[in-house]
This record gives sequence, structure tokens and C-alpha cells, in this order.
Amino acid sequence: MRYALWLFVGLVALVALALSIPNGATGTRSGYPDSMASLGDSITRAANPGPSLFGDQPQYSWSTGENSTVQSHYYRILQQNSLISGNNYNDAVSGARMTHLNGQAQAAVSQGVEYVTILMGANDVCTSSEATMTAVNTFRSQFQQAMDTLTTGLPDARIFVATIPDIYRLWFILKDNPSAVFTWNTFAICQSMLANPTSTAQADIDRRNRVRQRNIDFNTQLSEVCALYSNCLFDDNIGFSTQFEPVHVSTLDYFHPSIAGQTLAASVSWDASYFGTPTPTPTPTPTPTPTPTATPTLGDCPNPGSVPWTVPSGDADCDGFPSTVAAGGRGPEAAIGTDATDPCPDDASDDAWPMDFDMNTTVNIIDVLFFATPILSGQYDSRFDLNANGVVNIIDVLMFGPFIGRSCTNP
Repeated sequence: MRYALWLFVGLVALVALALSIPNGATGTRSGYPDSMASLGDSITRAANPGPSLFGDQPQYSWSTGENSTVQSHYYRILQQNSLISGNNYNDAVSGARMTHLNGQAQAAVSQGVEYVTILMGANDVCTSSEATMTAVNTFRSQFQQAMDTLTTGLPDARIFVATIPDIYRLWFILKDNPSAVFTWNTFAICQSMLANPTSTAQADIDRRNRVRQRNIDFNTQLSEVCALYSNCLFDDNIGFSTQFEPVHVSTLDYFHPSIAGQTLAASVSWDASYFGTPTPTPTPTPTPTPTPTATPTLGDCPNPGSVPWTVPSGDADCDGFPSTVAAGGRGPEAAIGTDATDPCPDDASDDAWPMDFDMNTTVNIIDVLFFATPILSGQYDSRFDLNANGVVNIIDVLMFGPFIGRSCTNP
């Protein structure tokens, strides 16, 4: 009888233990997980990864994305453990700061996941001004609150913390790119670092260095707090130290990672994660300024590789726009109303280049101002519908990025 009583007590204890594990989490810290969640901001939401990919595109996320090109953590785990299929939760929110991480952590707890990735803090560095950046001690306490939530609610989950990328490097590699400078200035992107991007004044140099130091200080807090928890793994600054290049940055906003950038982030973070092979961490110093090269113009075509913008399929005159069928997120010249066989206007009455509204052979801010009439009046004009979707709006304006400051030449 006593044996039966103890057996019953033991079974009750086992049931209670099972019920304490949220939503089916197995509680294992070995092997590949059956579920995962990604916490963070627009980087993890894969925002604006390409000219025709506006807004959040989570399928390209470095963490939980399903796209085979990126080969996210989820995609790689799926190749080894089919049980994770469909159990990839992207709880990140575009625009989120560290203060929002605890709410995302609560979502991950409710999902009962076995693996969590965190990449948060870019919006605490990238603000409207240096003065509005998050204080370091506030950043630390907010991160620790979220970690307490995760480790209490998911005591056996593995947590991987990625460092905030080097925002200074973003400025460094694109400060001489007129399209990037135009976009940063026009849309007031990351003004704490990217204000006055071409300035060499000492005040701007000092400001950029201080912002970069805040970036480093935030990563230090991520490392120190993560070390307090036995089920947390820090990336050893590999994310910050990775020397990304212009190809890794979206040409839609010149801020978020492109698909190539998401692929790079997935690769280096995977190597630093529980499942990859660690690689030595390089010294986080800016790359020396490259030797300037001549800017190619449209007259250098027909070689598509010789122009500074993407040449889509069916672009007969190599001006960045297809002739008859939309491609690469750009409408065909047949719909826009420009000459599909002529890459450059011969005079002020020759609509030869879709981006050159004043037909002076150069694309600049004057061309952008032409959008005021169709957008403010609400009167549709196919000439300004650069993606040929039947609406003239900010998406068409954003397409100017790769073309600003560029010129065409007549044969």
C-alpha cells in the first residue's frame, strides 16, 4: 500500500512538471530544437531588402526566415530536424527599441519555444539625434528585464544574443554614394549617425565617434547581462565586427540589410551560435577609405555591369527600366510613356529616360520635386508611376535611390 502511495505521488509530481513546461517545450539543451522565436526590430523583420521589396519581408529574415537563399537559423535547423517545420515565430517588430524587448519575450514564452534569437538595439543607437539615444544604464536594465522573463518562462530554452551591427561602418562605406546620401537626408534616416553625412567638420567627426562608442557600449551590456544566465550565448561581437559591404545594404533605403546582407548575417551569426563553428573575431576597426573610381554613366552600356543601377530583364536601352513587361520592381517604358530604345534625352522634349523628368540628362532633386503635382493633386499620371502599379505614391519616389546624381550620355 505504501509503495502504491509513493508511486501515485511520483506520478503527480511528473504530471506537475510536465504542465510547468510551456506549450510543449521539451526542455532539452542538446541537439536541434523543435521550435524557435526571433526577437528584435526591422533587421530581424527583414524590412526593405530590395528595390521591389518594400516593408517587412520576414521570409528573408536571418533568424526565422524560410527563404533558401538566406539560409536562416530556422532553415538550417530544418535541414536537420523536420519537427521544427512551421514552428518559427518572428516576434520582432519594426521600429522596436530595447524597451519593447520584454513584450516580445513574453510572446516567446507563450509560444513555448526551445530556441530564441535576439538582435535588438539598432534603434537605440539610430535615433533622430545624438541626444535622443537610449542611456546605457537604461538599455542594460531593459535587456535584463527581458532576459529574466525569458529564463523564468523558458528555463530550458537556449537563447542566442547577437550584437548590434556597426552603424558607423554603414556611414563609412556609403558616405560617398550620392544615392545613399540623398536617401538619408530626404528621409532623415538614423540622424544620430547619418546627419550631415558628407561633412568633414570636427563637430560631425566627434559626433559620429561618440555614437559609435554608444554602439559599442550597448554591445558590452548585451555581453555582460547574457553572461549572467547559464542558457544564454553571446555572439562574441562577431555581428559588430563583420565588415559588410555596399552590396549587403538595401538600395531602397540604404539602411537595412539587403537579401545579401541578411544572408551574411545568417551565416556569421550561425557560426557563433550553439550550432555553428566559431570563427575568430576580427578587430572592429573601420576599413581604410577605398581609392575613388570613376562613376560610370548610361552611355557606357550595352554592358549591364557598367552602370551603377540594376538593369532588369528586357531593358533594351539599359536605362534601368524594361521595355514592355515589368521586371525587377520597375514598370515597363511602354506603360510609363518613355522611349524604350533611347537611353538619354536629346532635348527638353524627348522623354527618353524614365527618371529624368526635366530631360536634362541628369537625375537630381529637381526631378524628385516633379512628384509634387501628381501626389498632392491625386491625379494619376502614368509618367510618374515608375513601378506601373496604377498608383503614384512614395514607393515611386523611393525608386530614385540608385539614380540620384547619375547622368546619361547620348551615343
